[in-house]
Amino acid sequence: MTEVQSDHNPFVIAPGEFWADREKLWTRIADCIEIARHTRNNEIVVLTGGYGCGTTHTLKYLKKYLREKGAFASYVTVPPSGTFHALYGNFIKDMDPHMFEELVSEIVSDLVREARMPSPDFGPVFEEIVRRLIRNPSMSRLSFTSSERTILRESGIQDKLPTFTDVWLSLILKLSKPDMPVFILIDEFDSGVPELSSLLYDLRRFYDDSLFGLCLIFGLKGEPKEVQSKLGGALYSRMSLQPIHLYPISQDEGVSFLKAILNRKEINPSAPFHPFTEGAVRTLVELSCPTTPRRLLRIASYVFETARMEGVNIDKDFVLRMAAKFGQISILTQTLEGKTIEEKGTERILPTVQGIVEYDSDNLPHLLIIPEKLSAKEVIGLLLYSTKTETIGLEELTKLVSRNWNKVSTSYVSANIGQMKHMILAEGTKRQYKYRLSGAGLSWIENELLPRLKIEKQE
Repeated sequence: MTEVQSDHNPFVIAPGEFWADREKLWTRIADCIEIARHTRNNEIVVLTGGYGCGTTHTLKYLKKYLREKGAFASYVTVPPSGTFHALYGNFIKDMDPHMFEELVSEIVSDLVREARMPSPDFGPVFEEIVRRLIRNPSMSRLSFTSSERTILRESGIQDKLPTFTDVWLSLILKLSKPDMPVFILIDEFDSGVPELSSLLYDLRRFYDDSLFGLCLIFGLKGEPKEVQSKLGGALYSRMSLQPIHLYPISQDEGVSFLKAILNRKEINPSAPFHPFTEGAVRTLVELSCPTTPRRLLRIASYVFETARMEGVNIDKDFVLRMAAKFGQISILTQTLEGKTIEEKGTERILPTVQGIVEYDSDNLPHLLIIPEKLSAKEVIGLLLYSTKTETIGLEELTKLVSRNWNKVSTSYVSANIGQMKHMILAEGTKRQYKYRLSGAGLSWIENELLPRLKIEKQE
């Protein structure tokens, strides 16, 4: 048996940190990237998958992978407003500031030269306005000063100002290379934003106008058959590659997945790190798979943390004991000491909330932290993270907040959710929304809030 010797939990992984998953799947993704690299036309790649299957992780890893290859790759999420201007804003925020300023100077110089100022005196005003337009995509002509509007009108150069789409196309042209397009990785595209149809139209026009040097990679929840309805006929008709589906991890893949994580050099530079015996890994996978990567990581983390807390080895018997004590991990039935473990379905197991959250007989989360130490947003985030359902409605969430924090109204909870738009996603129709954490929300809870609360609890 192998003793748990490290304080580092190898299963707490930031999205995009590394790839330890499904060789055949990665080969297909890499093939699509190579096709996009070497074609002279624009390309669209679509990744589909259920919640927890790894679309966000894959997109973020692709950004890292492509930048290492020398390409410019930008990971953006669809903004709450769902507008094309706001998407551009997320794009430039993901750029290196120095690179962006250099490109802004080049684009401004090109535009000033092409505008052919009727008088040199107009050049500095035109240049200043263009710089502001590039940096602030939401800027309108009403933002100009009265003197600027007068100069633009009297000089006749008002119509020579570039549209914000022209500016983005200029950036794409300068960032792309002969054998390396610009990759824009768009996550949470089908998150239910109200102006999605308008965004689809603008993206299609942008895609067509750029002609070459652009690859759009979309992350969509659901099945490949839903791609056409989610992208719209116009963008769908421009796809030359079939969607890539991020399917659940099989048992064989699950073993390789966990071993790849345990063998990471970052964990132990001198030797592979193995807190699990071979039998423990296989038993855990047999109990769990097929399942999503996210869920398998949480289950493995749960077993690891429990073994560390108890100061025991992680072998096959320990994994089976965890299943007997806390409920069947998967829908499979296992036996332990001659007794049958009843099927419990595929409930989520959340190892990282241990000591912060406990569950009552109805499987509802109960916070163990003193209410005064938490803000409303932190309570909402923790409850969304801890609930054993993928999404939760406003009324049910309000009841949980009232029970765990202070008695509040649905309008109060809704207002706080409105201020957490980049962390919480709404699904369904208006007035019937159900909520879940976005990738940014999960990262906030796991990498910032929970570590802080655990330190405070120890103190």
